[in-house]
Amino acid sequence: MLGKIPLQEELRVASDEGLPLVLDDPDAPAAQALRHAARGLIAATPQQLAVYQEPVGAPLPEVPQVTGTALPMAK
Repeated sequence: MLGKIPLQEELRVASDEGLPLVLDDPDAPAAQALRHAARGLIAATPQQLAVYQEPVGAPLPEVPQVTGTALPMAK
């Protein structure tokens, strides 16, 4: 089950300054929630990634052309 990360003023300020709240104030509720979420992601990540190798002499697959609509950017 996913928890919620409290949107504290300290979290916003630390993010704006580029400083990890988990290092600056590890006891803050937002820092604890972020650490818990990171541990969950690490636990869900496979420790060994499967490696796929093409057989020797196999033709390369066709790569579809990427198309799409440009998104408006905020100013």
